[in-house]
Amino acid sequence: MHSGVASIGLLIAAWAFVAARGLMAIEACGRNKVMRRFQAFLAGCVALLALWVQLAPHWAGLI
Repeated sequence: MHSGVASIGLLIAAWAFVAARGLMAIEACGRNKVMRRFQAFLAGCVALLALWVQLAPHWAGLI
């Protein structure tokens, strides 16, 4: 999917999401401590929220 929007904030948020998902997978395959895995899940949610907050104004035509 190509949004036509490029910024360092989007790049950081996208890689933060990838890192959070990776941590979640490592934790699930390793010691599988639920609280630590949940923390990684929440970090991924925050990263996705940051992506949406940055993309929504562009898609709505406000910027």
